[in-house]
Amino acid sequence: MPWRKIKLAFIQNDAARKIAYKQRKRGIMKKVKKLSTLCDVAACAIVYGPYDPNSEVWPSPSEAKSVLEQFRSFTEMGRYNKMVNQEEFLIEKIAKLKEKLNKQVRENQEKEKTKLMFECLLGQKDLNDLSLETLGDLEWFVNSKMEVIQDRIQLLNSSPPVVVVVAATRDEVNSGGGDQVEAMEAVHAGKQPWFLDLNLKL
Repeated sequence: MPWRKIKLAFIQNDAARKIAYKQRKRGIMKKVKKLSTLCDVAACAIVYGPYDPNSEVWPSPSEAKSVLEQFRSFTEMGRYNKMVNQEEFLIEKIAKLKEKLNKQVRENQEKEKTKLMFECLLGQKDLNDLSLETLGDLEWFVNSKMEVIQDRIQLLNSSPPVVVVVAATRDEVNSGGGDQVEAMEAVHAGKQPWFLDLNLKL
């Protein structure tokens, strides 16, 4: 039987409300037990309602008292650090979703500008057909990419050059190069180590 959405509102009918109370209370106790077992955490549940003369406690009054005393032993900051009510939880959830949405919007805008830039470079788009706002955005995007390229060029220019000397006899070169050719290929591929014993033959 599929789940149906239940409206969260006070149940006016007394009989229906009593039935819902017993079912929900049983469900809460069951979920607390699962949480304690699966996650190995100290947990307790105390439910008091108008249909029971005494409150129902899980797992037992003594164990629940022990959990509450442990909770009260924490500092006030540690006790309430991660506690939120429903309103605060929803506000936090909405803020995270908005942040995720904004990130996705920025990624989509960058992809659109990249596509537009390549279309202009390939002659598929005419700059004269673009609005001033689009041209301004495209200019800023191209300049930002150029800055990244310039920074990369400066970094490469400032790095000390790596000079690799490979010596080999004529027979070794003619026969395929042996260890020396392998060493040169490793260096060109950017592999370590930088220094290889070539065991040169004189």
